[in-house]
Parts: sequence; C-alpha cells; structure tokens
Amino acid sequence: MGYDSNYFTGLVVLVGVVVLLVFIWLQVNWSLAYVIVIVESKWGYEPLKRSACLVKGMRWVALSVLLFFGVLIGLLVGGCSSFLVSVGGASSGLGWASFGVILQMVVSSGFATLLMLQNIAASVVLYMYCKALHGELALEIAEEFAREYVYLPYDNEKVPHVVCVVQG
Repeated sequence: MGYDSNYFTGLVVLVGVVVLLVFIWLQVNWSLAYVIVIVESKWGYEPLKRSACLVKGMRWVALSVLLFFGVLIGLLVGGCSSFLVSVGGASSGLGWASFGVILQMVVSSGFATLLMLQNIAASVVLYMYCKALHGELALEIAEEFAREYVYLPYDNEKVPHVVCVVQG
C-alpha cells in the first residue's frame, strides 16, 4: 500500500473530519456533565445522559460557548508558544530571556485560569437556563421558598407563592 496515494490521503482526511465532528457532537452533548456531577451529585454515565437531555434545544448555545472559550484559550496557548520559540527558551543563556519567559508563563497561566473560570461560570449559567427551559427550575424555586415561608393563621386559604417561568 502506498502512503503517498491520493486515495489514502483522502481516506485519512475523511476519517479525520468524521472523528472531529463526532468529538464536537459529544462535547456539545456532554458540556453540562461536570456541572451536573457537582450540583445534582450524580456519577458515572448518568450525568452524561442528563446533560444530553438538558442540552436539547440549546445545542447552538452550548456549541458557541465551547467554541468561544476554546478559541480564546487556543489563541492564548498558541501566542505564548510562539513567544517561547521566538525568544529561544530559557536555555539560550541570556538572563533577561529566562526572566521574560518565566514572567510570560506566569501571566499567561493567570489569563488561562481566568478564562477557564469564566468557562465554568458560563456552563453553570447554561445549566440553569436549560433547566428553566425544560420547566424544572420553577419546582425547585417553589421548594426553596416553601421552607422559608411562614404561615399565619389568616393565610390558610391563600397560595403560599406563585412562581412564573417564562419560556420563549
């Protein structure tokens, strides 16, 4: 078999594109899994199934969040890598170059940490929005306020709270 064949190159490109699309599809469907593990205390395969259910109807938003933070972190890592290559690394023997490389690593690590923190916050907001979209949030809000509501003797006939979730 010739590895320089156009057919082999086409096959490799086709398989690569299919694997990339499957990976993106799984990332979008499972983008809320780590939030579900923490918030709902579910383990194993269950958070992955729950994430796929919650993301239904919001896949484009989940994809845009993943692409936004993925591109930003990728640009940050790529920019820092090219700076390290252009300086020559810490082994070039120049004192200022090694200090510059260390400073650049610290600053870029700080920015990467901030971006990852913002990604987690965006995922939590998306989780709450998906729960509200599927009508699960109103019941939890009612249960939360039911513990704090004080019934007065003349309130027996009244509804304790009215929770309204607008779906659009």
